[in-house]
Amino acid sequence: MTAAPAGPTPPGTPPEPSSPLLDPPVYGRAVRVLRGVSRLTANNPSVMTGPGTNTYLVGYDNLVVIDPGPDDAEHVRTVADAAGDRI
Repeated sequence: MTAAPAGPTPPGTPPEPSSPLLDPPVYGRAVRVLRGVSRLTANNPSVMTGPGTNTYLVGYDNLVVIDPGPDDAEHVRTVADAAGDRI
């Protein structure tokens, strides 16, 4: 038995992200995970970090950085490039 379709999306409902939380990590660029939230994954996979440390940029005009990640020049540059002057 198949489930009935959910029906149309009500007006004003924000679009759902594709499923970036389940996608494999992308190193070297910001990935939008929710409206106003981007994730940057450091290329430091290990037992402690899984596929790599996740750094989050939260906000629009002004950003908050959650877990800036490792002291790695490439990752720091990626975060700075993604955030620009909004930090």
